[in-house]
Amino acid sequence: MFCKKVVSITMALALAGMAVISSSAYAQQSPTGKVKAIFMDGGGLSVELHQMEVPGKCGSNMFRIAMTKPGYKELVAMTLAAYLSNKIMSLWVDGCNGTTNNVYGGGSWNP
Repeated sequence: MFCKKVVSITMALALAGMAVISSSAYAQQSPTGKVKAIFMDGGGLSVELHQMEVPGKCGSNMFRIAMTKPGYKELVAMTLAAYLSNKIMSLWVDGCNGTTNNVYGGGSWNP
């Protein structure tokens, strides 16, 4: 029984490590910068990034997080935390609405 728990814990740690490595590699290809401005309306949150290392694939530094996206509240909280702490943020884009990048996920870290 003890051996099964150790194996389960080891597997969980290995998978978590792989997720961190793959997400950080993905973040290097994602639009990345500091939050310059946040705009909110009834449909969701818009974010403007500046000091971007990687530009948005839709041709602008504007990103839209729709209220209908899974994890919307968590993305908004992370965006506000990145803005208030002046941290770098990476946003994962799944499409365009004109030149606005539609966001489905993201991350934030210290420079």
